[in-house]
Amino acid sequence: MTPSSPLARSAKRVIGFSALALVLAACAGDAELDTLNDLAGPEAEAIDNFLNWILLISAVVFAGVLGVTLYAWSKFRIRTDDYEDDEFPEQIHGNDKLEYAWTAAPALLMAAIAVFTIFLHNEVNGEDENAISIEVAGESVTWEPEVVVVGQQWWW
Repeated sequence: MTPSSPLARSAKRVIGFSALALVLAACAGDAELDTLNDLAGPEAEAIDNFLNWILLISAVVFAGVLGVTLYAWSKFRIRTDDYEDDEFPEQIHGNDKLEYAWTAAPALLMAAIAVFTIFLHNEVNGEDENAISIEVAGESVTWEPEVVVVGQQWWW
């Protein structure tokens, strides 16, 4: 079977449509096991909202890096017939301002994300929010819950 044979093209189509069907099958908004339905509380909602912003920032950064990479790839590619075997292409040295910028920009972005993460962590894990207060037999009872987790290998 050659890459351009009708059978190969049909197989590629079937694999592509199968992959698309699997991806689309996972997009049920009203599924019983959807983890975003009925979030566990305001803390879970705050974490989910923060994650959405982080994903948006990540998508913008990814698109920018991919765009610059594709531009550089298409503009500065070296063809094999451009140079003789023993000849090197012209060497280009870096732009210091550009190098400083692409070093500082990710550092500042990560620092900003770290600051917002610390604020969210302090908001979600505030000491006064962990105490549980209920009324038992007309009296208010307050206690700090203790969670015990036991992990077992090969248990689901």
